[in-house]
Amino acid sequence: MNPQGVQGSTPGPEPALCMEDASYVLGTLTPTERLTFEAHLAHCSACQASVARLAGLPGLLGLLSTADVEDEAPTVPPTLLPRLLTVAARENRRRRLVWISSIAAAAACVAALVITLLVVPPGTPTAVALPQPVAMTPLVPGPMAVSLQLVDKQWGTSIVINCHYAAGHDAGEDYQLVAFNAAGKPQNLGSWMSVAGGGSTVTTASSLRLKDIAKVEVQLPSGMPVLSAVPQHS
Repeated sequence: MNPQGVQGSTPGPEPALCMEDASYVLGTLTPTERLTFEAHLAHCSACQASVARLAGLPGLLGLLSTADVEDEAPTVPPTLLPRLLTVAARENRRRRLVWISSIAAAAACVAALVITLLVVPPGTPTAVALPQPVAMTPLVPGPMAVSLQLVDKQWGTSIVINCHYAAGHDAGEDYQLVAFNAAGKPQNLGSWMSVAGGGSTVTTASSLRLKDIAKVEVQLPSGMPVLSAVPQHS
């Protein structure tokens, strides 16, 4: 019996890669790990189906507010806790991520990282082959320049956000990425916080296929757009 519940996996390192699906969608893999998983994803139908199911989680978790995160967790009956601890100890990393995400969406009482924020020096080369960045157009004067790298996937679109901050910019400004389909319906793809000086790389994902994304905006928490871009559809 397969303890991870992965169907159709092959012997060797493949079962371990099948446990990276949620980490991939939530953007918690390193560039090297993401490249390895995408090579595996190309020929693994089980992972393709799993990633498709999870693709909407970043946008769903992005709907959580700070107030939601700070709420006290519901009281757990003492008779249930020992059993839950035993089950949790046996779960692999993929199960833990999916379980945490489900609780966040249903009860709005836990926090999860929607996107990964990596502070990198300017000019650092990327380890993953990505398309040419698409520069976002500033809509109002601001301290941040942004370019996007969007990769069409079977489950949606993988997005890398390259941010460059002006010298002397204070850290701690909140931004969010929002995608719009052709009908103008928004999809929140998560948020991040600016860093002082240099630049940062943010990774996230959308359940929309690249051809279905009509526009992408960087917005302030109030919903005011500050940068905009129209994806290049092949």
